[in-house]
Amino acid sequence: MFGSNSNFSTSANQNSLPSRLITDIKADNNPIAVAVNNNTNTIYVANEGANRVSVINGTTNTLMQTIITGNYSAVVADHPVGVAVNPDTNIVYVTKEGANVVSVINSLNTVKKAIPVASHPTRVAVNPKTNMVYVTNYDSNKVSVINGTTNSVTEIGAIGIKVSDRPTTVAVNPFMNRIYVTHDSPNRVSVIDSTTDTLVKTIAVGNRPRSIAFNPNTNTVYVATIGIGIAEKDHDIVSVIDVDTNKVLANIIVGKHPSAVDVNPKTNMIYVANTLSNTLSVIDGDTNKVLANVTVGSNPTDVTVNPKTNIVYVANKFSDHASIIDGTTNKVTTTPVGLNSFAVAVNPETNMAYVTNYDSNTVSVINGTTNKVVVGVAFNTNPPNAGDISCNGQKISKNYTRYNIDTVLECEAIANSGFAFSSWSGGLSSNLNNSPETKFTVTKYGTLTANFITPVQVSIPTEALLGIIVSPIVGW
Repeated sequence: MFGSNSNFSTSANQNSLPSRLITDIKADNNPIAVAVNNNTNTIYVANEGANRVSVINGTTNTLMQTIITGNYSAVVADHPVGVAVNPDTNIVYVTKEGANVVSVINSLNTVKKAIPVASHPTRVAVNPKTNMVYVTNYDSNKVSVINGTTNSVTEIGAIGIKVSDRPTTVAVNPFMNRIYVTHDSPNRVSVIDSTTDTLVKTIAVGNRPRSIAFNPNTNTVYVATIGIGIAEKDHDIVSVIDVDTNKVLANIIVGKHPSAVDVNPKTNMIYVANTLSNTLSVIDGDTNKVLANVTVGSNPTDVTVNPKTNIVYVANKFSDHASIIDGTTNKVTTTPVGLNSFAVAVNPETNMAYVTNYDSNTVSVINGTTNKVVVGVAFNTNPPNAGDISCNGQKISKNYTRYNIDTVLECEAIANSGFAFSSWSGGLSSNLNNSPETKFTVTKYGTLTANFITPVQVSIPTEALLGIIVSPIVGW
C-alpha cells in the first residue's frame, strides 16, 4: 500500500547482504514502489535507480518477457517513484518525478504514452469507478487529473487543481467520488470533489502527515502524522477524519514517526508502522483506541493488510526480514527478505505478498498460507520427451513449480522406453549426485534438468554379422 506512503528516505544499511537474497526475484536498480493487479495476477515494481518498471508474473513469480523493448522491464525515465493500477482496464500509471510526466503502461506491458503533468509528481491513485487518475505534484502545489479513457489530462487537470503546499500522498473515496491529499507543509489534508475537480475543504491535522488510508465500510480516513502542535508536540499521532462532515473525530497517539497506515475494512482495525520505535500500532476503529503496540523489525517503512486472511505484512528497512502479524492474535512471525525492504503489497486473491528490497534490487514473494518466502524451481528433461521427473511422490506436470523456502525435495528421474538416465544439471544441481534418485533442500530460485541418453548399441564385428547371415543359408 505504498501509494499512500510518503517515506522518501532511501539510505542504506551498512550490514552485508543476507545470505538468503537468492530466494528473491531479481528486479532492477532500487525498487521503491509496488502495485498488484489482482485480476491479472501481475505485479508492477517501480525501480527508481534504473528508470524502469519491472513486470512480474504472479503465477510463476518470474519477470515477464512480453515487452516490446525485449527486456524484462518496461522502460520509463527519470526516477519512477509511484505506481498504481486500474484493475478494470489493466492500465498502469507510473509517476516520474524527474521528468514531470506519468507513464502509461497498457495490458501488453508496453509503455503506451507519457502524459505531461505539473512539477515533481510523486504519488498516484486511481478511481476505478470513474476511470480517473490523480497525481500529487510536490513542487507545484497541484493535483493533476488524468482521464483514464483517453489517457490525457483533463481541461482542469492540465492546469492542475491548486491545493496547499507540498502535496505528498493521495487516497480515493470511490463511493463519494472524493480525493484526499496530504501536505508535508502546512499540515493539512485537502478534500477534492472529483465530480467537479474542485477543492471543497482543507482540514488541519498533525504535523507533516506521512501516509493516508480510507476505510470504505465506515467512511473514515486515517492520516499518520508526526506531532500535532503545541499541545501534543512530543507525540506522533493518527488523525481520524469523518468524510461525511470533513471533521477530525480523534487524534490517536501512536509510536514514533508513523510512516505508513493501512486498514482492514472487514475487522475495522487500523495498522500504523512506526519507523523510529520499531512498532506497529493496532487501532480499534470502533473506539479509536490503540489496542496494542506490536514490536516488529528495525525501521518499519510500509504496511499492508490482506483482508481475506486478516494477516498484516510489514516491510522493515533495516532488517533482513519482513514482519507478519496475525490480525486476530497480534502474534508476530518473520520471514527472510532482501536488504532495505521498502514497500509491500498483497494480492488477496492468491494470498501472496510482495516486498521490494531497495538495496538488493530484488522482490521477495511471501506465501500467505505458510508465511514463508516462496522460491521457484524450473524442471526440465533433456531431450524433452526422454522421461519425467517426480518429486516427493508427485510427477512434475508443469515446468515451473513454487515451493516454500527450505522445502526438502526427494526427486527421481524416470526414463521413458528407449532412454536411460545420464545426469542432473542446472543451477540447483551443484551438490547432487548422478543417481536418478536425489534429495536436496530448496533454498533459492533455479533450474533442475534431468539428462537422458539412448543406450549405447553393442558393436558387432562385420565378420560375425556376415556369419550370422550366411550360416542359415549354408545350412539350408
